Amino acid sequence: MDPWVEATRSEAAAILAKSAGQKAKAVGFTMVDGQRSVTFTTGPRAGHSGESFDAATEFELGSISKVFAGLLLADSVVRGEVGLADPASLYLPPDLRVPARAGRQVTLLDLASQAVSFPLMPGNWATRKTSYSRASFGQYLAGFQHSFAPGDGYSYSNVSTALLGSALEQRLGRPYGELLRERIFEPLGMSASGYADRSSSSRNVLEGHDTNGDPRPSRVDASPLGPCCIVRTTLGDLSKFMLAASGNQSPLMRAFDILAEPRHRIDEHERWATLGWVAYPRDGLLWKYGIVEGQVSTIVVLPAQKRALFVTANSEGVNIDRVASDLTARLVRPAARVDPGNHRQFVVPSPDAAMTPASAVFGNTIRLEGWVAPARARRAESMKIRLFFRVLAPPDRDWELFIHGDAVDGTAPRIAADHYPGHGDDSTTSYRPGELVIDDFELPLPPQYSAGALDVWLGFYKWHGRLPVTESNLETQDDRVRGPRIRIERTPVVARH
Repeated sequence: MDPWVEATRSEAAAILAKSAGQKAKAVGFTMVDGQRSVTFTTGPRAGHSGESFDAATEFELGSISKVFAGLLLADSVVRGEVGLADPASLYLPPDLRVPARAGRQVTLLDLASQAVSFPLMPGNWATRKTSYSRASFGQYLAGFQHSFAPGDGYSYSNVSTALLGSALEQRLGRPYGELLRERIFEPLGMSASGYADRSSSSRNVLEGHDTNGDPRPSRVDASPLGPCCIVRTTLGDLSKFMLAASGNQSPLMRAFDILAEPRHRIDEHERWATLGWVAYPRDGLLWKYGIVEGQVSTIVVLPAQKRALFVTANSEGVNIDRVASDLTARLVRPAARVDPGNHRQFVVPSPDAAMTPASAVFGNTIRLEGWVAPARARRAESMKIRLFFRVLAPPDRDWELFIHGDAVDGTAPRIAADHYPGHGDDSTTSYRPGELVIDDFELPLPPQYSAGALDVWLGFYKWHGRLPVTESNLETQDDRVRGPRIRIERTPVVARH
């Protein structure tokens, strides 16, 4: 056996045993590195049958199906059949139309990148226990009103992907499932994958469980929302998809490049929307989460490194993003974004004499050594705080520092000041062992801040996961530590004459 395969499988098994705990009945994992791949499964695929979850067990991808919808769009662009800027109304059937706003039409790009103000589900989606008809979908769309102009915002929605699937179906003249099979599954050799608007007839199917561990019933017909959620596949087939998605030669290389291009920023945490992925450009990382009846999954791709991983668990009680984050941090290890040879140094002989000393180690790589902070602050002013971090070992990711200003008595909302430590242009992956990183930031206090004191909590995070606190002499909570406590005074009232 390839030593890499054996070592990766062993380490993945240990991480999954710790991260997924007893909440999952079965867990499946697959990873690719270059042209190598490894798969690991544990647990029974269904009930008390005793039959094991394996690489051929079939399951649905939930919202990871949106990546396939985006890839189908990208392939159609490569073929010259559609353009991303084409109005969706050119291709949507008459009963599934969406209005314009401020003279702007909804485009195919808007639908794929979730840039339309649709909610997650249609307003007339009443219950998962009954089917949802095309007529009901059309009625919802007929009364829809935008809350922002198409392309001017982000709203994660199954409706957008459903409309994208309908537009491609209408434009290309083939059922959506056939398009996926002919243009994606067959070219990539994914012979066990498909698109089903009802339960699969296969006998080797993963059975889902709710948060209490009870079996989940088979889902109902999801049409016409199917493109958002119901691609089915196996771990064996996903390895083939991930080999192509991570930059290896395939018939869909150009389409994968178009699929992965960041289109618009989602939020202040450097998340960007693509045609199907959520992208983290600073890390060169693509991510997508999916949930379907009783099962949760996450896929992570780093094209520049030709690495990718996928993990799934058949219980809604598993925090699959945290599991994937642990696997990524240990197994994928993103390369430094900044060339260490060009790194600007933040080394100083010693911290400020006024520093309040502390010791809190994050992930065995970065140690908080102390801070300089005001003892008191006034409302409507900004508190200037300086933190001192010592680099113990090269961090494996471009970690972001989160700051929480939490009211001691709980009477005021949290104040946040998340940012990249040191200089915003630098990556934590370029820090050198022994280096002292000085981080300055401000916490602005609202004029009507009601609390008499606040605690400054801090930690590091990235991609839905926090860098664990591995050692600390400070109060610790949820992989964050408590720094300075600052008294808040009322702003003096200026007399008027």
